[in-house]
Amino acid sequence: KVNGNLTLGQNNPIAFHGAGTIVITGDLTSNDRLICESNTRLGFIVHGRININTDSIGCGAYTALGGNITFKNVSSGQVKGIFIAKGSIKLPSKISLTGPFSVKYDAFFVSNPTALYQELLKIVFTTSS
Repeated sequence: KVNGNLTLGQNNPIAFHGAGTIVITGDLTSNDRLICESNTRLGFIVHGRININTDSIGCGAYTALGGNITFKNVSSGQVKGIFIAKGSIKLPSKISLTGPFSVKYDAFFVSNPTALYQELLKIVFTTSS
């Protein structure tokens, strides 16, 4: 758990291996590549907003409970994950792109969610029925 905001990657790629969920009481900002080794299950549950300022995310589930997910300062690349926001999800504008930009689905996380995400999904689907 992170109390307050969390910024990842100050000009350094971040590598993840294994399984885990990070709960953030503020905003999440990712400024550099997020590299995921094989079979990594990574989740972020963010009470605020998520700002993605990188063109390379290797895996994960990103949930912004209190706002938007915004892809900024992205010129091309590929992100792989599950992106859920209470507000909107803002992809990069066509004007800022200099090459292809794709969003791919993290099927491994969906079929093998972390324990905390599994509990969150039970709560969401129980209260919505």
